[in-house]
Amino acid sequence: MRKIILCSIFLIFFFFIFASYSFAQVVINEFLPINPSGGDWIELYNNSDSQVDISGWKADDSTGNMKTFSSGTTVSSHGFYHFEVAIRLNNDGDTIYLKDQNDNLKDSKGYSSNPGENVSIGRTPDGVDNWVTFSSSTPGSSNGSPPATSSPTYPSNISLSEFMPNPDEETEWVEIYNDNDNTADLSGWRIDDIEGGSSPQHFNAQIPAKSFYVVYLDSARLNNDGDSVRLIRPDDSEADKANYSSSQNGIAWAKDGGQWSETSTPTPGQVNKITSTEAGEESTSNASPSPTTKSTSKSTPTSTQNIKTQETTKSYKTDTPNYDWEKQENPTPESSAISLVLGEKTDNPPKKIPIHIIFIFAGLFFFTAAFFPQIKTKIQDFLEERFQSQL
Repeated sequence: MRKIILCSIFLIFFFFIFASYSFAQVVINEFLPINPSGGDWIELYNNSDSQVDISGWKADDSTGNMKTFSSGTTVSSHGFYHFEVAIRLNNDGDTIYLKDQNDNLKDSKGYSSNPGENVSIGRTPDGVDNWVTFSSSTPGSSNGSPPATSSPTYPSNISLSEFMPNPDEETEWVEIYNDNDNTADLSGWRIDDIEGGSSPQHFNAQIPAKSFYVVYLDSARLNNDGDSVRLIRPDDSEADKANYSSSQNGIAWAKDGGQWSETSTPTPGQVNKITSTEAGEESTSNASPSPTTKSTSKSTPTSTQNIKTQETTKSYKTDTPNYDWEKQENPTPESSAISLVLGEKTDNPPKKIPIHIIFIFAGLFFFTAAFFPQIKTKIQDFLEERFQSQL
Protein backbone atom coordinates (compact mmCIF):
# COMPACT_ATOMS: atom_id res chain seq x y z
CA MET A 1 0.00 0.00 0.00
CA ARG A 2 2.88 2.35 0.82
CA LYS A 3 4.38 1.74 -2.62
CA ILE A 4 1.10 2.63 -4.32
CA ILE A 5 0.83 5.90 -2.35
CA LEU A 6 4.43 6.86 -3.13
CA CYS A 7 3.98 6.10 -6.85
CA SER A 8 0.77 8.16 -6.96
CA ILE A 9 2.46 11.14 -5.26
CA PHE A 10 5.36 10.90 -7.72
CA LEU A 11 3.09 10.91 -10.77
CA ILE A 12 1.00 13.81 -9.48
CA PHE A 13 4.15 15.84 -8.74
CA PHE A 14 5.59 14.96 -12.15
CA PHE A 15 2.40 16.03 -13.91
CA PHE A 16 2.05 19.42 -12.21
CA ILE A 17 5.72 20.30 -12.56
CA PHE A 18 6.00 19.54 -16.25
CA ALA A 19 2.46 19.84 -17.58
CA SER A 20 2.77 23.48 -18.58
CA TYR A 21 5.93 22.69 -20.52
CA SER A 22 4.91 19.44 -22.19
CA PHE A 23 1.44 20.65 -23.22
CA ALA A 24 2.52 24.05 -24.49
CA GLN A 25 0.93 24.30 -27.92
CA VAL A 26 1.13 26.87 -30.67
CA VAL A 27 -1.44 26.50 -33.45
CA ILE A 28 -2.49 28.17 -36.68
CA ASN A 29 -5.30 30.49 -35.63
CA GLU A 30 -6.17 32.67 -38.65
CA PHE A 31 -4.92 33.38 -42.18
CA LEU A 32 -5.79 35.59 -45.15
CA PRO A 33 -5.28 33.89 -48.54
CA ILE A 34 -6.34 36.81 -50.78
CA ASN A 35 -5.13 40.26 -49.80
CA PRO A 36 -5.37 42.78 -52.68
CA SER A 37 -3.73 45.52 -50.61
CA GLY A 38 -0.68 43.53 -49.49
CA GLY A 39 0.77 40.11 -48.85
CA ASP A 40 -0.96 37.04 -47.52
CA TRP A 41 -0.58 36.58 -43.78
CA ILE A 42 -0.86 33.90 -41.10
CA GLU A 43 -1.58 34.24 -37.39
CA LEU A 44 -0.40 31.86 -34.66
CA TYR A 45 -1.93 31.42 -31.21
CA ASN A 46 -0.40 30.00 -28.03
CA ASN A 47 -3.17 28.25 -26.12
CA SER A 48 -0.96 27.29 -23.16
CA ASP A 49 -0.28 29.04 -19.86
CA SER A 50 3.42 29.59 -20.59
CA GLN A 51 5.52 31.39 -23.18
CA VAL A 52 6.68 29.21 -26.10
CA ASP A 53 9.94 29.73 -27.97
CA ILE A 54 9.40 29.06 -31.70
CA SER A 55 12.97 29.82 -32.81
CA GLY A 56 13.73 27.75 -35.90
CA TRP A 57 10.12 26.78 -36.47
CA LYS A 58 8.83 26.83 -40.06
CA ALA A 59 5.65 27.72 -41.88
CA ASP A 60 5.24 25.71 -45.11
CA ASP A 61 2.57 25.39 -47.73
CA SER A 62 1.97 22.65 -50.31
CA THR A 63 4.90 23.92 -52.44
CA GLY A 64 7.54 24.35 -49.72
CA ASN A 65 8.84 26.69 -47.04
CA MET A 66 7.25 30.11 -46.63
CA LYS A 67 9.00 31.33 -43.48
CA THR A 68 11.53 30.21 -40.87
CA PHE A 69 11.29 32.00 -37.54
CA SER A 70 14.48 33.69 -36.36
CA SER A 71 16.24 33.05 -33.07
CA GLY A 72 14.49 34.57 -30.06
CA THR A 73 10.99 34.46 -31.58
CA THR A 74 8.46 33.70 -28.85
CA VAL A 75 4.69 33.61 -28.46
CA SER A 76 3.41 34.74 -25.08
CA SER A 77 0.90 32.77 -23.04
CA HIS A 78 -2.50 32.98 -24.77
CA GLY A 79 -0.92 35.46 -27.14
CA PHE A 80 -0.80 35.93 -30.91
CA TYR A 81 1.95 36.20 -33.49
CA HIS A 82 1.17 37.07 -37.11
CA PHE A 83 3.50 37.31 -40.11
CA GLU A 84 3.27 37.91 -43.84
CA VAL A 85 4.19 35.31 -46.45
CA ALA A 86 4.00 37.50 -49.59
CA ILE A 87 1.65 35.98 -52.18
CA ARG A 88 2.19 32.32 -51.32
CA LEU A 89 -1.26 31.03 -50.41
CA ASN A 90 -3.17 29.79 -53.46
CA ASN A 91 -6.51 31.47 -54.01
CA ASP A 92 -8.40 28.27 -54.84
CA GLY A 93 -7.02 26.07 -52.09
CA ASP A 94 -3.82 25.27 -50.22
CA THR A 95 -2.53 23.72 -46.99
CA ILE A 96 -0.51 25.46 -44.28
CA TYR A 97 1.93 23.38 -42.21
CA LEU A 98 3.50 24.55 -38.92
CA LYS A 99 6.64 22.59 -37.96
CA ASP A 100 9.12 22.91 -35.11
CA GLN A 101 12.90 23.18 -35.44
CA ASN A 102 13.14 19.38 -35.83
CA ASP A 103 10.53 19.26 -38.62
CA ASN A 104 7.92 17.76 -36.30
CA LEU A 105 4.46 18.76 -37.47
CA LYS A 106 2.78 20.91 -34.83
CA ASP A 107 -0.36 21.96 -36.72
CA SER A 108 -1.84 22.14 -40.23
CA LYS A 109 -4.89 23.63 -41.89
CA GLY A 110 -6.14 23.26 -45.44
CA TYR A 111 -8.83 24.97 -47.48
CA SER A 112 -10.25 23.85 -50.82
CA SER A 113 -12.08 26.85 -52.27
CA ASN A 114 -11.69 30.58 -52.82
CA PRO A 115 -12.93 32.42 -49.71
CA GLY A 116 -13.00 35.79 -51.46
CA GLU A 117 -10.95 38.96 -51.23
CA ASN A 118 -10.13 40.19 -47.72
CA VAL A 119 -11.96 37.21 -46.20
CA SER A 120 -9.88 35.43 -43.58
CA ILE A 121 -10.30 31.90 -42.25
CA GLY A 122 -9.88 31.41 -38.53
CA ARG A 123 -10.78 29.60 -35.35
CA THR A 124 -13.48 30.82 -33.02
CA PRO A 125 -12.98 30.93 -30.12
CA ASP A 126 -9.19 31.22 -30.42
CA GLY A 127 -7.38 27.87 -30.47
CA VAL A 128 -10.58 25.79 -30.73
CA ASP A 129 -11.14 23.46 -33.67
CA ASN A 130 -14.08 25.44 -35.03
CA TRP A 131 -13.20 27.20 -38.29
CA VAL A 132 -15.26 30.02 -39.81
CA THR A 133 -14.72 32.85 -42.28
CA PHE A 134 -14.38 36.50 -41.24
CA SER A 135 -15.29 39.45 -43.44
CA SER A 136 -13.37 41.60 -40.95
CA SER A 137 -10.06 39.91 -40.20
CA THR A 138 -8.19 40.33 -36.88
CA PRO A 139 -4.45 39.80 -37.47
CA GLY A 140 -2.55 39.71 -34.18
CA SER A 141 -5.65 39.88 -32.00
CA SER A 142 -8.47 37.66 -30.79
CA ASN A 143 -10.98 36.29 -33.24
CA GLY A 144 -13.63 36.65 -30.55
CA SER A 145 -16.39 34.23 -29.65
CA PRO A 146 -18.72 32.72 -32.24
CA PRO A 147 -21.88 34.75 -32.79
CA ALA A 148 -24.68 33.64 -30.55
CA THR A 149 -27.25 31.62 -32.44
CA SER A 150 -30.82 31.76 -31.26
CA SER A 151 -33.44 29.18 -32.11
CA PRO A 152 -36.00 30.45 -34.62
CA THR A 153 -39.38 31.36 -33.23
CA TYR A 154 -42.61 30.47 -34.98
CA PRO A 155 -46.16 31.63 -34.33
CA SER A 156 -48.13 29.49 -31.90
CA ASN A 157 -51.86 28.71 -32.00
CA ILE A 158 -51.65 27.62 -35.64
CA SER A 159 -53.69 24.48 -36.27
CA LEU A 160 -55.29 22.27 -38.86
CA SER A 161 -58.97 23.11 -39.26
CA GLU A 162 -60.36 21.03 -42.15
CA PHE A 163 -59.12 18.81 -44.97
CA MET A 164 -60.48 16.96 -48.00
CA PRO A 165 -58.76 13.58 -48.53
CA ASN A 166 -61.18 12.14 -51.14
CA PRO A 167 -62.51 14.92 -53.37
CA ASP A 168 -65.13 14.54 -56.13
CA GLU A 169 -63.35 16.45 -58.89
CA GLU A 170 -61.19 19.12 -57.32
CA THR A 171 -57.78 18.48 -55.80
CA GLU A 172 -57.12 17.56 -52.19
CA TRP A 173 -56.86 20.52 -49.86
CA VAL A 174 -55.96 21.32 -46.26
CA GLU A 175 -57.30 24.28 -44.28
CA ILE A 176 -55.23 26.04 -41.58
CA TYR A 177 -56.55 28.37 -38.88
CA ASN A 178 -54.71 31.24 -37.18
CA ASP A 179 -56.11 31.64 -33.67
CA ASN A 180 -53.84 34.58 -32.83
CA ASP A 181 -54.75 38.25 -32.54
CA ASN A 182 -52.15 39.20 -35.14
CA THR A 183 -51.02 38.07 -38.58
CA ALA A 184 -49.05 34.83 -38.64
CA ASP A 185 -46.08 34.39 -40.98
CA LEU A 186 -46.00 30.81 -42.26
CA SER A 187 -43.14 31.19 -44.72
CA GLY A 188 -41.41 27.89 -45.45
CA TRP A 189 -44.05 25.74 -43.72
CA ARG A 190 -45.15 22.39 -45.18
CA ILE A 191 -48.14 20.08 -45.44
CA ASP A 192 -47.29 16.39 -45.28
CA ASP A 193 -48.98 13.04 -44.83
CA ILE A 194 -47.82 10.22 -42.56
CA GLU A 195 -44.09 10.28 -41.83
CA GLY A 196 -42.19 8.40 -44.53
CA GLY A 197 -45.07 8.72 -47.02
CA SER A 198 -45.35 11.21 -49.86
CA SER A 199 -43.06 14.20 -50.20
CA PRO A 200 -44.33 17.30 -48.38
CA GLN A 201 -45.77 20.35 -50.11
CA HIS A 202 -44.14 23.65 -49.22
CA PHE A 203 -46.11 26.87 -48.97
CA ASN A 204 -45.69 30.49 -47.87
CA ALA A 205 -48.56 32.32 -46.29
CA GLN A 206 -49.44 35.42 -44.29
CA ILE A 207 -52.63 34.52 -42.39
CA PRO A 208 -54.53 37.43 -40.80
CA ALA A 209 -55.72 37.16 -37.20
CA LYS A 210 -58.59 34.71 -36.58
CA SER A 211 -58.58 33.70 -40.24
CA PHE A 212 -58.31 30.62 -42.44
CA TYR A 213 -55.86 29.68 -45.17
CA VAL A 214 -56.30 26.81 -47.66
CA VAL A 215 -53.42 24.87 -49.15
CA TYR A 216 -54.46 23.09 -52.37
CA LEU A 217 -52.22 20.06 -52.85
CA ASP A 218 -50.59 19.78 -56.26
CA SER A 219 -50.88 15.97 -56.23
CA ALA A 220 -52.77 13.22 -54.43
CA ARG A 221 -51.02 12.79 -51.08
CA LEU A 222 -53.78 11.72 -48.69
CA ASN A 223 -54.79 8.04 -48.82
CA ASN A 224 -58.51 7.31 -49.01
CA ASP A 225 -58.34 4.36 -46.59
CA GLY A 226 -56.65 6.32 -43.81
CA ASP A 227 -53.61 8.53 -43.38
CA SER A 228 -52.19 11.42 -41.39
CA VAL A 229 -52.24 15.13 -42.15
CA ARG A 230 -49.32 17.01 -40.65
CA LEU A 231 -48.52 20.72 -40.45
CA ILE A 232 -44.71 21.05 -40.37
CA ARG A 233 -42.67 24.08 -39.33
CA PRO A 234 -39.44 25.03 -41.18
CA ASP A 235 -37.35 23.37 -38.44
CA ASP A 236 -39.11 20.01 -39.14
CA SER A 237 -41.16 20.11 -35.93
CA GLU A 238 -44.87 19.36 -36.03
CA ALA A 239 -47.25 22.24 -35.39
CA ASP A 240 -50.34 20.01 -35.61
CA LYS A 241 -51.36 16.56 -36.75
CA ALA A 242 -54.60 14.73 -37.50
CA ASN A 243 -55.06 11.00 -38.14
CA TYR A 244 -58.07 9.50 -39.92
CA SER A 245 -58.93 5.84 -40.52
CA SER A 246 -61.24 6.17 -43.52
CA SER A 247 -62.76 8.65 -46.00
CA GLN A 248 -65.78 9.06 -48.22
CA ASN A 249 -65.96 10.65 -51.63
CA GLY A 250 -66.71 14.37 -51.34
CA ILE A 251 -66.77 14.22 -47.54
CA ALA A 252 -64.38 16.44 -45.58
CA TRP A 253 -62.96 16.05 -42.11
CA ALA A 254 -63.51 19.22 -40.05
CA LYS A 255 -62.72 20.29 -36.53
CA ASP A 256 -65.77 21.06 -34.42
CA GLY A 257 -65.13 22.41 -30.94
CA GLY A 258 -61.77 20.69 -30.83
CA GLN A 259 -63.02 17.32 -32.10
CA TRP A 260 -62.79 15.97 -35.64
CA SER A 261 -65.95 14.96 -37.50
CA GLU A 262 -66.85 14.07 -41.05
CA THR A 263 -69.02 16.66 -42.81
CA SER A 264 -70.91 16.54 -46.07
CA THR A 265 -70.62 20.33 -46.32
CA PRO A 266 -66.97 21.27 -46.95
CA THR A 267 -66.20 24.91 -46.23
CA PRO A 268 -62.62 25.67 -47.38
CA GLY A 269 -61.55 29.10 -46.14
CA GLN A 270 -64.68 29.58 -44.03
CA VAL A 271 -66.10 28.66 -40.64
CA ASN A 272 -66.64 24.93 -40.47
CA LYS A 273 -70.17 23.55 -40.93
CA ILE A 274 -70.69 20.07 -39.58
CA THR A 275 -73.39 18.27 -41.58
CA SER A 276 -74.13 14.65 -40.79
CA THR A 277 -73.21 12.19 -43.52
CA GLU A 278 -76.05 9.79 -42.50
CA ALA A 279 -79.10 9.84 -44.81
CA GLY A 280 -82.01 11.75 -43.41
CA GLU A 281 -79.92 13.53 -40.75
CA GLU A 282 -78.75 17.09 -41.24
CA SER A 283 -77.60 18.66 -37.99
CA THR A 284 -75.29 21.62 -38.57
CA SER A 285 -72.87 23.35 -36.27
CA ASN A 286 -70.96 26.53 -36.97
CA ALA A 287 -67.86 26.67 -34.79
CA SER A 288 -64.37 28.00 -34.99
CA PRO A 289 -61.73 25.31 -34.51
CA SER A 290 -60.07 24.88 -31.14
CA PRO A 291 -56.42 23.90 -31.47
CA THR A 292 -56.10 22.48 -27.96
CA THR A 293 -58.76 19.75 -27.62
CA LYS A 294 -58.29 16.59 -29.69
CA SER A 295 -60.50 13.53 -30.16
CA THR A 296 -59.31 10.04 -29.32
CA SER A 297 -62.14 8.15 -31.06
CA LYS A 298 -60.95 5.44 -33.42
CA SER A 299 -63.34 6.50 -36.18
CA THR A 300 -62.23 10.12 -36.11
CA PRO A 301 -58.86 11.81 -36.57
CA THR A 302 -56.70 11.93 -33.46
CA SER A 303 -53.82 14.17 -32.49
CA THR A 304 -51.58 11.23 -31.74
CA GLN A 305 -51.22 7.92 -33.50
CA ASN A 306 -51.70 4.83 -31.33
CA ILE A 307 -48.88 2.41 -31.95
CA LYS A 308 -49.05 -1.07 -30.49
CA THR A 309 -45.74 -2.55 -29.57
CA GLN A 310 -45.00 -6.13 -28.67
CA GLU A 311 -42.16 -7.03 -26.38
CA THR A 312 -40.07 -9.94 -27.51
CA THR A 313 -37.55 -11.93 -25.61
CA LYS A 314 -34.61 -13.81 -26.94
CA SER A 315 -32.96 -16.88 -25.49
CA TYR A 316 -29.39 -17.75 -26.18
CA LYS A 317 -27.75 -21.15 -26.15
CA THR A 318 -24.20 -21.48 -25.02
CA ASP A 319 -21.76 -24.32 -25.51
CA THR A 320 -19.99 -23.73 -22.20
CA PRO A 321 -19.14 -27.12 -20.59
CA ASN A 322 -20.82 -28.04 -17.33
CA TYR A 323 -18.09 -27.98 -14.74
CA ASP A 324 -18.23 -29.22 -11.20
CA TRP A 325 -17.66 -26.08 -9.22
CA GLU A 326 -17.91 -27.67 -5.80
CA LYS A 327 -15.81 -25.97 -3.20
CA GLN A 328 -12.60 -27.63 -2.11
CA GLU A 329 -12.05 -28.70 1.43
CA ASN A 330 -10.21 -26.03 3.39
CA PRO A 331 -9.65 -23.85 0.34
CA THR A 332 -6.75 -21.45 0.36
CA PRO A 333 -6.63 -18.18 -1.59
CA GLU A 334 -4.25 -19.84 -4.01
CA SER A 335 -6.25 -23.01 -4.51
CA SER A 336 -9.59 -21.22 -4.82
CA ALA A 337 -8.43 -19.11 -7.76
CA ILE A 338 -9.66 -20.75 -10.95
CA SER A 339 -8.78 -19.93 -14.53
CA LEU A 340 -10.07 -21.42 -17.76
CA VAL A 341 -7.63 -22.31 -20.51
CA LEU A 342 -9.06 -23.92 -23.65
CA GLY A 343 -12.15 -25.00 -21.73
CA GLU A 344 -10.29 -26.83 -18.98
CA LYS A 345 -10.36 -26.12 -15.25
CA THR A 346 -7.10 -25.57 -13.46
CA ASP A 347 -6.20 -24.74 -9.89
CA ASN A 348 -3.29 -22.48 -10.84
CA PRO A 349 -4.16 -18.87 -10.04
CA PRO A 350 -3.38 -16.22 -12.69
CA LYS A 351 -0.34 -14.10 -11.95
CA LYS A 352 -0.95 -10.47 -11.10
CA ILE A 353 1.32 -7.54 -11.88
CA PRO A 354 1.85 -5.35 -8.79
CA ILE A 355 0.07 -2.04 -9.12
CA HIS A 356 3.15 0.02 -8.30
CA ILE A 357 4.97 -1.57 -11.26
CA ILE A 358 2.13 -0.42 -13.54
CA PHE A 359 2.39 3.13 -12.17
CA ILE A 360 6.16 3.20 -12.67
CA PHE A 361 5.92 2.01 -16.28
CA ALA A 362 3.11 4.51 -16.97
CA GLY A 363 5.26 7.33 -15.60
CA LEU A 364 8.27 6.26 -17.70
CA PHE A 365 6.10 6.05 -20.82
CA PHE A 366 4.65 9.51 -20.18
CA PHE A 367 8.08 11.00 -19.55
CA THR A 368 9.53 9.43 -22.72
CA ALA A 369 6.62 10.51 -24.92
CA ALA A 370 6.63 14.08 -23.60
CA PHE A 371 10.34 14.85 -23.52
CA PHE A 372 11.98 12.57 -26.08
CA PRO A 373 12.26 15.36 -28.73
CA GLN A 374 13.85 17.76 -26.19
CA ILE A 375 16.25 15.09 -24.87
CA LYS A 376 17.22 14.14 -28.40
CA THR A 377 17.91 17.79 -29.25
CA LYS A 378 20.04 18.29 -26.10
CA ILE A 379 22.10 15.17 -26.86
CA GLN A 380 22.68 16.31 -30.45
CA ASP A 381 23.74 19.78 -29.32
CA PHE A 382 26.10 18.28 -26.70
CA LEU A 383 27.72 15.94 -29.23
CA GLU A 384 28.14 18.75 -31.75
CA GLU A 385 29.84 20.97 -29.14
CA ARG A 386 32.22 18.17 -28.10
CA PHE A 387 33.02 17.41 -31.71
CA GLN A 388 33.74 21.07 -32.52
CA SER A 389 35.90 21.50 -29.39
CA GLN A 390 38.05 18.51 -30.41
CA LEU A 391 38.58 20.05 -33.82
